[in-house]
Amino acid sequence: MRLLLVLLLLGSASTAEAASWIERSYAGLLVDAEAVVTGQVGEVSRHRAAFRVEGVLSGDPGLVGRTLALPVVRCNEPGPDGVPSYISTCLDRTYRPGERLLLLLAHDGEGLRESGYPVHSRAPLTDDAVGLARSLLALPDDVAEIRAAALTALLVDQRPAWRREAARAADPWLTLSGPRTEPRVAVYQRTVDLLTEPLGDRLRGDPSLAVRVAAAAALGPSRRTSLSVTQALVAAAASPDADLAYAAARSLSLRRDPRAADAILALARETRDPDRRWSLLQALAPVVRTDHAEALEAMYYHSPADEAPAVLDVWVQTGADAAADEAARGLATAETGWEEDTGLRLLALSRDRRYAQVALDRLPPVDCTGDGAFDTELHAVVMLAPAEDAVPALAAYFACPEPHVRWQVVQALRRIDLPIARAALVAQWRTEDDAEIRDDLLRVLGRILPEEQHP
Repeated sequence: MRLLLVLLLLGSASTAEAASWIERSYAGLLVDAEAVVTGQVGEVSRHRAAFRVEGVLSGDPGLVGRTLALPVVRCNEPGPDGVPSYISTCLDRTYRPGERLLLLLAHDGEGLRESGYPVHSRAPLTDDAVGLARSLLALPDDVAEIRAAALTALLVDQRPAWRREAARAADPWLTLSGPRTEPRVAVYQRTVDLLTEPLGDRLRGDPSLAVRVAAAAALGPSRRTSLSVTQALVAAAASPDADLAYAAARSLSLRRDPRAADAILALARETRDPDRRWSLLQALAPVVRTDHAEALEAMYYHSPADEAPAVLDVWVQTGADAAADEAARGLATAETGWEEDTGLRLLALSRDRRYAQVALDRLPPVDCTGDGAFDTELHAVVMLAPAEDAVPALAAYFACPEPHVRWQVVQALRRIDLPIARAALVAQWRTEDDAEIRDDLLRVLGRILPEEQHP
């Protein structure tokens, strides 16, 4: 039933919009499905398979009764056009006469065909497959309470595949496609908020590992705080199953519950798996505290060279002098532009004022002929230099004629919430001639005060 990952997106469209959706599969593919049909495979030749459509769950009802010529693809063999498809790009797609299938189809310029990996675009034709597809197609995308109620019912279905797909459908990152208007985004966000406790129940006690993994992943976007959910995610992050542990750590990093900080640090110290440690450190970063500095310092100096940077990334955020000094040493000994960028970024995370001049010196001279790609330098000045030094250094770049340079400066100055920074932004608003940047300035400044209207 892994293919039904794709079917999740059906939940993102109302029945009026269900003829088309785009789904981000875990394989990194885009599946643009324009019809969901049921039927049977007939004659299969070397290059084509005849598929007779018996029912249409989504798409053109006129497809019923038609026989579609679906291309057969065998990797490393010439296809219908005589050109071989090689392993690096090939998606093996074959059919057996008599197979009864549920297919997700898309137009490829010549007609309808499967798109993406077959495991994501087909299922054996069973009552369960059709029933689940219909249930997901019927999910509304305009009323969060109704959508959440329907998914809550699916989350307790006796069939594990249905519970897993319901958990996936609760995740707005998987299912929200099409126009990302504020009302639609709000519906999907409120849906996952309403499903926080039901998803937590699945994570804590579902007998299916696949359901627990899907529930752990879906809890990340939820904004509803819950100690019991935090505890369940911490327990899942300690799971021997890598998929469950990673999904839980990812959700902990998004939920940013400070009550999980000590437990996450303990798990990161205990694990010997570098990938698991990295995911736990990512979860710790948003909630790390100053009193974690000693433990992180020990982790840093006992880590292999290729794992130490991930520890330093979190250690510098404790504000420890030793961590900032280590980042500064890395910057001073950097041999490539990438290493310099990494060292300066880590130093900026430390917020250590001792390195204010280092940040200011790293800001390139105002040269409007350059490419203007210096986000890291701008951020470091904001984080490390006093406002009285940072604001004039940044505002100097408003003299550049390139709009993208001035836009970068606006984004940097907006992070300095002091009158001196506002004054620089107001001064630029008075003279800015680029409409988009002027709109950005107004969003940052809010109401322009009468005394700010003129110099």
